[in-house]
Amino acid sequence: MIDFKNNSWEKLGKILSPNKNFSWSKSHMSLPTPLIFKDFVRIYFGSRDVKNRSRISFVDYDPEKNKIIYRHRKPVIELGELGTFDDNGMMPCSLIRQGKSLLLYYVGWNPRSTVRFSFYSGLAISQDNGFTFKRYSRAPIIERTNLEPYVNASPMVIKTKNNYIMYYVSGEGWINPDLPRYNIKIAISKNGKEWSRLNKAAIDFKNNKENALARPCVMQIDNKYFMWFSKKGKNYRTGFAHSKDAIHWKRNDLLVDLDVGKSSFDNKMICYPYVFSFKKNFYCIYNGNNYGDSGIGMAILKK
Repeated sequence: MIDFKNNSWEKLGKILSPNKNFSWSKSHMSLPTPLIFKDFVRIYFGSRDVKNRSRISFVDYDPEKNKIIYRHRKPVIELGELGTFDDNGMMPCSLIRQGKSLLLYYVGWNPRSTVRFSFYSGLAISQDNGFTFKRYSRAPIIERTNLEPYVNASPMVIKTKNNYIMYYVSGEGWINPDLPRYNIKIAISKNGKEWSRLNKAAIDFKNNKENALARPCVMQIDNKYFMWFSKKGKNYRTGFAHSKDAIHWKRNDLLVDLDVGKSSFDNKMICYPYVFSFKKNFYCIYNGNNYGDSGIGMAILKK
């Protein structure tokens, strides 16, 4: 049984780059999100057009052979209607199989006038194994409340025996119009669609220098839960936590060895890690400098 106490990763380098022949993919492959099949991994991502609007698409990839099997040529869902929460950008966060359906939890963006942006959690559902998705709701599935009046985004959802659990980014305020401050909180659902918030932080700031705890990734192995996330003071680095019940978390960033590298891909920033198992290995896909401007990197867990 693995418990990630030796959470040390060997980087395999950048594995995917945007295909700039597509009008919707002139830059970025942000928030890489895997869906596991028997012989390949489908990696969803958010790619930006010339107006900096992000859309979701995917690549089918064989980690063992370092080979692209299939590259989808268009977004799996279009931007929301003008004025809705996702009219200016969408990026994937996590996927859950639910019977014959596939639930895609995503973050939707739009610009604002008083602060740099707003972003919220959305849900889209596929009936064709992830090639196309339809919105469950034109509104966010986690909205602003009196206790959480800022952003509520980047939903990572897992299925336990009795519930669905969501870990999401929750705004604690804005330091200035360009700099939000947010940590990671928890919500519970019986069906994966309607959510009740616990109003407690799963992962909170280590100190006043941290301003963002972003994009949680949670994995369950036997009766233990493990979380990787991005933490930011000046630039993003990798954080780590573990839990026995998926609700109460113990943070220990020293247990994860996944840091910036020497290449121009990730020598300043490493962010948005997503850990998954495929056949006999554990892999981590992630973004580097400028939030995935040039593509997706991958690392393998050292044995």
